[in-house]
Amino acid sequence: MNKTVKTILITAACMIPAGVIIAAAGIHFGGKPVWAIDFGNAGSPFTTDIDFDSVALEDLKSLKINVSSADVSIIPGKTLAVKYRAMNGFEPDITQEGGTVTITQVAESHSATFGFTPEMNTYKITVPEGTAPFTLDLKSASGDILLDGVSLSGTVSASSGDITISDISGSQLSVTSASGDISCESMMTESTSLTTASGDISITGSNFGDVCCKASSGNIGIIDSQSVSTVCEALSGDVTISYDGDENEYSFDLRSESGDINLNGRESEGSLSRQGNSDRSVTARTGSGDIDIIIE
Repeated sequence: MNKTVKTILITAACMIPAGVIIAAAGIHFGGKPVWAIDFGNAGSPFTTDIDFDSVALEDLKSLKINVSSADVSIIPGKTLAVKYRAMNGFEPDITQEGGTVTITQVAESHSATFGFTPEMNTYKITVPEGTAPFTLDLKSASGDILLDGVSLSGTVSASSGDITISDISGSQLSVTSASGDISCESMMTESTSLTTASGDISITGSNFGDVCCKASSGNIGIIDSQSVSTVCEALSGDVTISYDGDENEYSFDLRSESGDINLNGRESEGSLSRQGNSDRSVTARTGSGDIDIIIE
């Protein structure tokens, strides 16, 4: 083998573990990996110094968001506006027709690189206090979602990312995450559905007409909350419920394939069913997990 070629191969082999170490360090210190293949028809692969652009909006009736790679937050603010930070090739298309605002972000660029950046695409929608409840249709392929301090109804779905919901009121909300946790605090809705394929569901200090939680791989916890109808299904995880009130008001239908059932300190195996003296009910199913319920 040519000496020059041999030297090049040895050098390349040494660079691989070094690259892995650098990549791990980048992730450890908060960087997000950016993978891509360069086809040579785009500019800078990402931009970290773009200022937030603001798009003023009129009265909001419906908000439709479809993003491929971005963190999205909907929070209170002084004005009704959209602010965003976007990588090159990921700039959003924002349109308004009447009271419907549509935000669409897809990758137009065929070029990228490998590196780390402290922040990726970020979208912040601010809604003034007192704004009437609006309809939300939010889809995210990759990124975290935050809903905080607004009145809305609708659907939220994320393929990969955590969903955090706080101080939300509305008639109906359906939330789905393929891979990520769903965390809720101080919610007040007539009907709420929370589903995650891989992640935990946690609810604290909330009040529902009815709530349905489903976790394929993860735990479900509903703490210091109230609901007329509660349904929880965990394929491989625990279900924990803590409600204020009188146990006798609730009807129970509890079943665990291979776990224990604990109702106010009383243990059962397999199943527990009982009729209450009001319309309040708790239904819980687990495959390989425990069910713990405290009502007092």
